[in-house]
Amino acid sequence: MDQKLTDDTLTREQAMEVAQRLGEHPLDHSPGWRPEAARTRQTVEKVKARVRDLGDQAREQASAAGDVLYRQGQRRVNT
Repeated sequence: MDQKLTDDTLTREQAMEVAQRLGEHPLDHSPGWRPEAARTRQTVEKVKARVRDLGDQAREQASAAGDVLYRQGQRRVNT
């Protein structure tokens, strides 16, 4: 069932395996699915960018909070 049909034609399972190795979804190349695949890819990229932004903000806030705590600790040591 999962065998090569001809020298130039792969079974569906083989085509999906090749596409996954290349990092693409096999339906990306189907004309009816291209717009949906493009929208999905754009959404994923937007989410990735937002997560990176949130991570940067969290680091900045943690750094600021650490500075405040350090200064408070220094004041207590000096008094």
